Amino acid sequence: MSRLLLAGLRWLTALIVVTTFGSGFGLADEWTAYRMGDVTFEAPADWKVARQQRDRTFVLQNPKRDLELSVQWWFQDEPILGYDDIKSHKRVKVAGKPATYIHSVFPNRQTLKVVLDEKRPDGRKLLLVLESTATGLSAISPLFDDLLARVRFGKSSAVSSDRPMVGKQAAQQQAEKTQAGQQPSGQTPVGAAGADTAVLHDAAGQFALRYPAGWRKGVTERDGTRIVTLSSPDGKALILVAVLTGTPERDLKGRVEDFESFYYDNSVLPDSIEGDGDLRIGTLDGRYADMIAQIHPVEGVRLAFSEGRAWLFKSIDDDRAYIAAFLHARSAPAALQATLNDSVKSLRTGVDAAAMLQSGPALPVVAPGQKQTPLSPQMRAVAGHIANDCGTVALATWNHPTLEVIRKRKQANLVWAMLCRNRSYPVYGINFDYDPQGRTSDFFNPLYDEMLSRNRDAPFSFAVLRDKLIVDVTRPAKDGLSVNIREVPELDDAPADRGGGVNPHGVEAKPGSRQVTAAPERPVAGAAVSATQPYLPAPEDEEEVRVWLGPVSFEPPSGWQLQPDNSGHLMAMVRPDPGAEILVILWPAERPMPSTGITRIEHVVIAGAPATRLREKSGRIDIDHIFLDEPFADGSRLSVAYRATGEPPEDGAPLFELVLASLDRKRPAPGGPTQWMSKDASAVDPFANLDTDELELKPRK
Repeated sequence: MSRLLLAGLRWLTALIVVTTFGSGFGLADEWTAYRMGDVTFEAPADWKVARQQRDRTFVLQNPKRDLELSVQWWFQDEPILGYDDIKSHKRVKVAGKPATYIHSVFPNRQTLKVVLDEKRPDGRKLLLVLESTATGLSAISPLFDDLLARVRFGKSSAVSSDRPMVGKQAAQQQAEKTQAGQQPSGQTPVGAAGADTAVLHDAAGQFALRYPAGWRKGVTERDGTRIVTLSSPDGKALILVAVLTGTPERDLKGRVEDFESFYYDNSVLPDSIEGDGDLRIGTLDGRYADMIAQIHPVEGVRLAFSEGRAWLFKSIDDDRAYIAAFLHARSAPAALQATLNDSVKSLRTGVDAAAMLQSGPALPVVAPGQKQTPLSPQMRAVAGHIANDCGTVALATWNHPTLEVIRKRKQANLVWAMLCRNRSYPVYGINFDYDPQGRTSDFFNPLYDEMLSRNRDAPFSFAVLRDKLIVDVTRPAKDGLSVNIREVPELDDAPADRGGGVNPHGVEAKPGSRQVTAAPERPVAGAAVSATQPYLPAPEDEEEVRVWLGPVSFEPPSGWQLQPDNSGHLMAMVRPDPGAEILVILWPAERPMPSTGITRIEHVVIAGAPATRLREKSGRIDIDHIFLDEPFADGSRLSVAYRATGEPPEDGAPLFELVLASLDRKRPAPGGPTQWMSKDASAVDPFANLDTDELELKPRK
């Protein structure tokens, strides 16, 4: 046989192999990237996620389900080598990091595995496994090599376990230890002996229990499950009670499995089991598990620790199941641990729950009373269909990822937003150019899916104001989408919101005077407020006003609407017709200035003081920021901003300049120092959602 013929046969054989195997597994045209903690990896675009555990595990399968990729941060509890099923192994590098590559063969399947040498600070290693049940090594090896070539590490890449912890993780653990070991003098630690307790009675769930008075309460209804959370004001502890009932579509045991799967995949990621066994609480017989776990937000409640103790009890009866849990930091004081243990074990159901009411004052399951901006009539009409603890949101300072999804669609006009169910359930007052019951495939369904993704698959609602509809959107399964549309006839009787605002409480206009000042002795404006009250006098009224925000006073534009924020750190002035607002902010010292979307920076003089002026652009929104350089005694700085949506900010420049010219940081308010918010109002940080992890000034394009 000639060399030429032999070479031709070899080429033909190679072509057949590539055509037969490579096109199916190794030469994917499109890939999808996945983020898991500090690592990003890719898989063919047509592969589906079969299982996911937040920041720890991804399992994906190809359409035929004969290939499965598992990527996880793995705690090594067994040797890597030395097993009979291993056919070969070698040393490789993945994203420049040393690793061990292993080929194993089992009955009816084989695997390719890579384990990185380095560990994260929590001791876990990156493990990638490709398992095949229907093809040979020659077909899956190129695919696995392609997968490995697409692995990337972020700025916080895995580090050796013998290196000291640095950055946020070390600071977080040190903060937990400091907070747990030290309490300010004169204050009682959360959960300390003798602390006031209350009795919570939930008629819908048919249970009651004791808990520390003053804790925040929230309720979530999801897939036949009622979940009540009780969280300490400082975020150091949480109690959860879930009540589950079966349905023809999903029996009770299945409901419990669904709850546990969601709980352990999204909120509590177990590291080790510290104890488990049978337990009886009241008349409930069940089992408990005590574990060390990584902690993420639980039913929308963000806790002040990332690693903690998680205790859970479950009891399944004939027609109802109860799950009771509590969480705290590993370094929590003994008094807090005892309080949580006693609270959960005080759980009573049925007639025993009713009997508990006789032993102490009962509090309904609603959010604690907080002095906050009241809901407008339109918001109240919608909230009546959602929850009884809805609170307003200042869109000017709320930095939620879902807002970007809405604002990039010109066919959507966001009017206001609320947070309900312990501030974990967003509700968006909105209008669309299209009927929500039409154009579902090319507009609404993609919008719903992207909103869920940016909301971490947590449910939300659109209140479509013009059409008098509520659209509830949930994610019943990993790739699913559930939409429920309800009518809200009450919106016919609710005055339309003008800018989503409500009456600024404690504002007193004095005829014949040029000043309007806060009056702390006046009660917060409630439901009976007239729709015409929120607006400042129009020019023809020949009355000017001056408003104080802490130590700062200014003259707002006539006819605009005042919207004070709950925190007492922000006053928004909204133009009567949509599109523009002016914000006066006492910017906290610990918050940096905006850094993304900045198109221009200037150093100017405002009100006789040096200042920095930033121009920011985000989609259809343009913002002209002014930050005075000189801080107040508490470190905060005065910031004033003009925000325009869908129009040039230069159109409002004359009015903005008048507000800037009226600024005064020294003039005392009539009758002495005053504040917009009463001193006992709960402080809510309007910048709490600002992501400061990656602050860098981007150059102008």
